[in-house]
Amino acid sequence: MREAFEWLGAVTCYKKAQVDDNYAPVSEEKNKKVVINGKEIVKKAPRKKKNPISGDAIKTSPINQLGFGIVAYVNILWTLIWTFALYTIFLLPVMMFFSEGTAYSDVLVKSSYLDGYLGNMGYSSVQCASIPTNVDRLSLACPYGTIGEFLDYGINPLIDNKNTCVNNDSNSMCKPDADFVMESLLSSVGDPDHLFTFENKSLFKDNTGKAACDTMQSTLFVQFTCTQEAASQELKYNQVALAVTIGVLICILFTVSIRAMYQGGKITQIEWDVTTVTAGDFSVEFTIQGAKYEAWKQDVYRAPNGYFENNHAPAAALKQHLKKEIETNLDKWVDHNSWAAEELYGKAKNTTTSAVARKYGGTKVADIVFSFNNSRLISALRARGGTIAAQDFDAMRAEE
Repeated sequence: MREAFEWLGAVTCYKKAQVDDNYAPVSEEKNKKVVINGKEIVKKAPRKKKNPISGDAIKTSPINQLGFGIVAYVNILWTLIWTFALYTIFLLPVMMFFSEGTAYSDVLVKSSYLDGYLGNMGYSSVQCASIPTNVDRLSLACPYGTIGEFLDYGINPLIDNKNTCVNNDSNSMCKPDADFVMESLLSSVGDPDHLFTFENKSLFKDNTGKAACDTMQSTLFVQFTCTQEAASQELKYNQVALAVTIGVLICILFTVSIRAMYQGGKITQIEWDVTTVTAGDFSVEFTIQGAKYEAWKQDVYRAPNGYFENNHAPAAALKQHLKKEIETNLDKWVDHNSWAAEELYGKAKNTTTSAVARKYGGTKVADIVFSFNNSRLISALRARGGTIAAQDFDAMRAEE
């Protein structure tokens, strides 16, 4: 089962058994000894021929010829597309819960997706309403829910404190004490809005404090809560709990899928390299010593009628020279060691080694790329550029 569903390995720490298809079973007959440069060497068992990425593989998916990196990248993109499509399906009930709310129904200017937000389900809040006392009426309204409890009310006698919505030392002596004030406010509990009017009425018993507190600058404030019904809160709690559960599930699945792509990618990379022919199978890296390069430049590059006299750049000339030398020497080596062709083509029955060697079509160098040991020069140029950017020209000259 875990062979068919490799992603299970991310959960169970399962590792697929590695089978090296690149080597045939070793037998005593195949482990022959050969002499190379006067040394006796035991040959390795012949390798199975790798399959070039061509033909049906390219017809099935043209990107196969671009190598494992591109193929793995495309596979990751498709995996992410399908996994996030699955997560979207999981979240459809959550988006339906959010869209059923009415908290943003009275918003005139809003985006098309605002109704799908969590805030559209509604909320409890604390509100503060205030008005100059000479207006004689105060509108109380909840943005969502109904009026629940009155926390505080009073009068700010100074215009500098008009935004204060709680009684303190600056306005405690101006709190209204008329009986109708609290009676009118309490009558609005459970309503979404209420108009508190006190036209031709005094907010103070026996007009005590009216002269000092009820002026042209004074403001009346009321602080109250907006609440939701218990049944509505319970329903929304269950809906949000489901939304959180789905979110946690998505996080777990995403972690598992990333782990599966990581583990599966390493295994696939090994299988790809073992069973297919890639550029890495025919690439080699070696160091060109400075003394050897100078000798080549003097003896070959500047030779009479050589590369220099024919206006060839040193790097291009070295590439051409290396290409020619590598192809010539490898062709000679295969010609003098015909058994090497068996490593490529295998040895068929009733076929001599020389006949197999004739299949070899010659060495072809596809490309040569140079890298230069110039890290110190690059670092120095960066330091010089930093001094120029800082306009420190004395330090620039020191760097030079």
